[in-house]
Amino acid sequence: MKMITLAGILTLLTVATAQGQQKPRVHITDRDAWQEDGGFAATKDAAAGHYSAGIVRQNTELVKTFNKSCPAVTVTANKQNAEYVVIWDHTDWAHTKWTGSQNEFSIYKANGDLLGSGSAHKMPSAAKDICKLIMNDKTPPKNIP
Repeated sequence: MKMITLAGILTLLTVATAQGQQKPRVHITDRDAWQEDGGFAATKDAAAGHYSAGIVRQNTELVKTFNKSCPAVTVTANKQNAEYVVIWDHTDWAHTKWTGSQNEFSIYKANGDLLGSGSAHKMPSAAKDICKLIMNDKTPPKNIP
């Protein structure tokens, strides 16, 4: 009977401790990317071409990938309630810089201080790197009420 009581107390203490610790809140944003596409071809008898351009947004994919790779944080759309803001730029293979990094990111604390930055070739790798920087922050910002 004493073993059951001790196990019950340990379980209650673990639950109480977990409830007292809130997960860090992270806001993820990207810069709008302008993308252009087009082409033109001509022969001696005819010519044809097309051109299209517009803003490409990939925030949903970034949030989905980060949320899967970093369950220890809460992703929020409310920047004012976030303890960290991640600016994450993703480009597709055709628009990759010569460095080969398709994902470049900067992480800022709520007060505007830079926590860290980096780059990775693949989106899941960048998500893991971002998570690691946030979870290893030695001076995490205070939770915002």
